[in-house]
Amino acid sequence: MKKTITLTFFMLLLDLQFVNSQTQFWSSTGGPFYGQVFTIEIDSSNNVWGGTDGGVYMSSNFGTTWRSTGLKNYSVYALAVHSNGSVFAGTDRGVFRSSDNGSHWTLLNGGFPMLVPIHTIAIRLNGDIFIGSREGKNARSTDNGDSWIDFHWPRVMDSAVICFYLEIPQFIAVPNMGQFN
Repeated sequence: MKKTITLTFFMLLLDLQFVNSQTQFWSSTGGPFYGQVFTIEIDSSNNVWGGTDGGVYMSSNFGTTWRSTGLKNYSVYALAVHSNGSVFAGTDRGVFRSSDNGSHWTLLNGGFPMLVPIHTIAIRLNGDIFIGSREGKNARSTDNGDSWIDFHWPRVMDSAVICFYLEIPQFIAVPNMGQFN
């Protein structure tokens, strides 16, 4: 009986230590404080990018402070950083690119009607960029977003793409239809 009580007490003590360590893992940052945060991306310089319902924010000090980089009148659902340093933002009205750390943003709609909400962006190691929307408008760019080609996987025609994972070698998730590669 004494061993059981001692073991139970020890297990409870370990459990409390685990809970205590888990609650101390997360801490509040210095923002961004504007509305909802939909997406976070970290670039090769360890800048943290946040997409919100009030634009794009960037922190160069791991979230201690944040600055608005623009697109304040857009909801930013997806962010991706290209190996060349360009930042792509999928918004409620298309996809934008910044090549100067967010100082300027360019709407990218070359060859594709991009004024639909873009909910996911992924960039392959070879530089190809894929964008997807819940409206079934999906596109691929091989030239850093200057032009877009409408694309569909055979079983995913005109379907909402909510997730790309392009390392195995092609993976997408489609609501109510499953996952495809």
